Amino acid sequence: MQTKRTLRIVLSSPSDVADECRVMESVIAELNRGVAHERKVTLELTHWQTDTYPGFHPEGPQGVIDPILKIEDCDILLAIFWKRFGTPAKGALSGAEHEIRTAIKARQASGRPWIMIYFKEADRRLKTPEELRQYAAVLEFKQDISPLGLFWTFDDTADFERKVRQHLTHYILDHVHPTAGEPTPSSSANRVQELLRSHRRNLQQKFSTIHLFGEKRKRRSDFQTAADKLSARSLQDTVDMADIEHGFVPLHLLDWQDENSPPATPLDIDDVLFRDGPPRHFLLRGLPGSGKTTLLRYMAHRFAGADSDCIPVYLRCKALALSEATLEDFVQQQLNEDSDSPEIFAALCAKERFLEKNMVLLFDGLDEIEHAETGNRIAAELEKLARNYPRAKIIAASRPIAVRPDDFTKFRRLDVLPLAPEMIRSYVEKWFAGEPEKIAALEQSLAQRPRIRDLAANPFLLSMICFTFEQGGDAALLERRSDLYEKCIQYLLQRAYDPESSASAKSNYQHTLEILKDVSLRFFLWKEDDFPVDHVNVMGRAALSAETLGRPEDFLNRLERQTGLIQRAKEGFTFVHRSLWNISPRERCLTRLQTSLSAMPPIPIGKK
Repeated sequence: MQTKRTLRIVLSSPSDVADECRVMESVIAELNRGVAHERKVTLELTHWQTDTYPGFHPEGPQGVIDPILKIEDCDILLAIFWKRFGTPAKGALSGAEHEIRTAIKARQASGRPWIMIYFKEADRRLKTPEELRQYAAVLEFKQDISPLGLFWTFDDTADFERKVRQHLTHYILDHVHPTAGEPTPSSSANRVQELLRSHRRNLQQKFSTIHLFGEKRKRRSDFQTAADKLSARSLQDTVDMADIEHGFVPLHLLDWQDENSPPATPLDIDDVLFRDGPPRHFLLRGLPGSGKTTLLRYMAHRFAGADSDCIPVYLRCKALALSEATLEDFVQQQLNEDSDSPEIFAALCAKERFLEKNMVLLFDGLDEIEHAETGNRIAAELEKLARNYPRAKIIAASRPIAVRPDDFTKFRRLDVLPLAPEMIRSYVEKWFAGEPEKIAALEQSLAQRPRIRDLAANPFLLSMICFTFEQGGDAALLERRSDLYEKCIQYLLQRAYDPESSASAKSNYQHTLEILKDVSLRFFLWKEDDFPVDHVNVMGRAALSAETLGRPEDFLNRLERQTGLIQRAKEGFTFVHRSLWNISPRERCLTRLQTSLSAMPPIPIGKK
């Protein structure tokens, strides 16, 4: 029997990334049960906080730590930074820097250890001169090591856990090879099931949160259970997110009806979409903000649950519109993107699983496909996919404008219904949990103002109503949808730029609003809902000074963290909801048109 060899990982970090250091232990344990076991190695994690002991040394504390860590003899040095750099040690500005420099010197001499460095990009909130000095040291070190190798960034603890698991898996597969002539258990049923369980756990974490418009950090716990402590820690630097199990509003559905059809009973999603039997193919039609995307993300989360054997695949149709791939290829591309390792991807694409009974395809945003001919082609291919793979569950969602009456006739076609009064009441109680006076006041406003009550039947608008009411009470509730959008955007921008605090803040606030309006105009004219960083760079040079804007990507990252208005997308950034593109685009388009016309020379009368 072959003895496993040990692969030593030294973890180096200042004290402000304790959550990331803790999850390293669970990642190592999981890899030791999986790919490391297969390759006959045992990962061993060493960290100064857990493996050192008291002592004195002429070179100070680092002189005690170094012989224990034995960095020159480890296989991987893994370092994590956020806003602290650490305290000086042995000729370096911090112990972490000393350990990394030692690893670099050892690697240049002997080819090991492998060096992985991660930087956390979450909101830093630097308040004291010491905090500013510490973070300046982190930035200087980051710039200093950039020419030497490739480092990685992450957003929060959950993102770090996913990325470091993926990177260590790839390292093991690339650097630790199976023993020649000895079979590996990768094809065994137990090994495959372990891979699939790991994949579902990752998906469940990925879809475990819901965007709540304007939701404040102090309220996020009201949308979570006490058992979600690790998830809460991983979300502490992300605005406007809550646990999907508690933030999701259970929607009702209704089969498509002819005008002359008798009234039908609303359907619960559990009775329709989560049933094992036929039908297996569904089209969900819903108005903007009716909750289609949140419903699909909720389904992905539930189908990936511990008591499920399903493999959910969430697909954004916008990406499909940009691709010439077939739908089968598109599904494989998404599976590859979701997989932590080539081994998992191979298991998902195996003939007995790919597009078979346990696979659930969730196509979001058929209306985001820009060209009508492309949309018609994809609709036809979806129907063909359903015919060719009748056992796979397929659920597509669209706004009504992109669906014709004769489309998807073989699918069960359902409308997403507006929220019923009891659903609205439940949501308001969750939003204002622990504040019965505000709950009663908003319910009174809804009872007395029918137009606001009608808007509240839309989940996205309901979140805007709750947020706006929290900021300004009944007087802030505006009855026109576009006015409500603009009021909410103003409130959110004030998180980053309070126009009342100073003249410069007011200027930054106004210019940032101008940039967002220009981005919305781009969507209105060209239907490009993702905007690249360079687009904002061009607008920023016209609107903001370089001192105010800074690097465009930093400006957008700050806007994402502090306002919750935008989020990252494959093409750069996008608004968190398509409805937010309506930042007065028509008025702005008219203004641009009038400006262009006024600049044209007059046409002489009588000439063509």
